[in-house]
Amino acid sequence: MSTVVPPRTRRGRWPEITLLLLAGAIGVGAYYLVWTGLDNTGLPPSFALVVGAGAALVFACHLLIRALCPYADPVLFPCAIALNGLGLAMIYRVDAAADTDHARSQLILTAGALVFFAVTVLLVRNYRVLQNYMWTSLIAGVVLLLLPLSPLGRTLNGSRLWIAVGGMSFQPAEVAKICFAVFFAAYLVTERDNLALAGPKILGIRLPKARHILPVLIAWALCMGVLVFERDFGTALLFFGLFVAMLWVATEQVSWLAIGALLTVGGVWFISTTVSHVQARFAIWLDPFDPELYDAVGGSYQVVQGLFGMASG
Repeated sequence: MSTVVPPRTRRGRWPEITLLLLAGAIGVGAYYLVWTGLDNTGLPPSFALVVGAGAALVFACHLLIRALCPYADPVLFPCAIALNGLGLAMIYRVDAAADTDHARSQLILTAGALVFFAVTVLLVRNYRVLQNYMWTSLIAGVVLLLLPLSPLGRTLNGSRLWIAVGGMSFQPAEVAKICFAVFFAAYLVTERDNLALAGPKILGIRLPKARHILPVLIAWALCMGVLVFERDFGTALLFFGLFVAMLWVATEQVSWLAIGALLTVGGVWFISTTVSHVQARFAIWLDPFDPELYDAVGGSYQVVQGLFGMASG
């Protein structure tokens, strides 16, 4: 009987710095395009300071990764930087239209996230120690998902995703994602050979034994149930995608992708025919210009605004 062999790792110093340059160019270019699109000339205020400080912080994180985690994937960090850059540019454009200053707050949060990222790399030199906190991560993830259902929770636009503490709001599901990723990774590393090879084969698909897959299925079903009650179906799909992708990576069985696709189709059909909130979302998708849907709570006004925004360039 063969075993699941992990792929050979390789260093990514030069690929990562090259991709970081590309990611930085995307973010800075988007920022400049928004500025010129508002009929401005020259460079935005504090352009050199913001770009220079951001580049220095990102480069410092890159050096830290390569020094302490030389075999870290060279693609993930540049992807995060590119997405943050595009997000900041979009928020800046909204600020210009609404006369707000949210981009500055988001920029501070991004800088803080990079600092926390650097601290994590410094403290967790060997990521395998996280395997010792497998069940702790699961419990922490479930507790974080349950927080919006507590008295601290707040309902916005039909979804109960936020908690409010000390005048500040926060989505605990964002941290729960990390906790569940740690749990899934730790469990799948321990059981990947059993999940891939130990079970019966039905219609050409190798299925794991119940005692090996049951803990992961229970954890997934629990977080899915909580998210349904909170009406956060976008995050529910994200968790499910994370679950299936990590199973596929751990077991190297393409059949898990097929099983995931079937479960997704079945789950979406069931929810769309039984949950009124999701039925309304489908109705909005089919006819966003319906006046009754436009005026409803959590209605189609955002979709309509987006369509007009895209149409006007």
